[in-house]
Amino acid sequence: ALVYTGSLTQVQALPKHHRVVRYSEASDHPPVDTRELNFPYYGGSKGQAENLVLLANGQEGKDGNKLHTCSLRLPVMFGERDSHFVLIGLRAAKRCCGYLVPFGLTPRPGVTMQSLYIGNGAWAHVLAAKKLLDPERQDQIGGEYYYIGDHSPVCSIANFQAQFLNPLGYRVLPIGIPLFIMLILAYF
Repeated sequence: ALVYTGSLTQVQALPKHHRVVRYSEASDHPPVDTRELNFPYYGGSKGQAENLVLLANGQEGKDGNKLHTCSLRLPVMFGERDSHFVLIGLRAAKRCCGYLVPFGLTPRPGVTMQSLYIGNGAWAHVLAAKKLLDPERQDQIGGEYYYIGDHSPVCSIANFQAQFLNPLGYRVLPIGIPLFIMLILAYF
């Protein structure tokens, strides 16, 4: 059995394309040109790798056993020892006198995301592997992809980080600074 760790970046189109609102295995998503992805190289390579893994489902090995595969498409994750997602907000707030300054005109209505607690992401892998090894279920879930979520709040990135920053005495500015102004300030 093989459980591939996919990513939402493999189907996350740039905002100008207005393609993605909510994800579900039941939704029929049109193929996304990798040039339209938010992260074309990362998302494109994740999508190509997922395709290879899913195509390998049911192939017979030299020993006569069949390979059973599936892919779990995970959003941005957070958790203990997070060295990236939450810490970026904390470092930025420390540098800006205790305030996290969102870029762009955020929080814009409707611009939200859901993150995933890393322990729940790991548990989803364990459950998928168990189902792939179960002779009664392996053909049912094999060769498919699944979006993974939990009860983490669906909110803007700034509001998500606020739940970690506020208890430490840091705040998120309620308005964002347009990127072009930030670039001008950075230039000077």
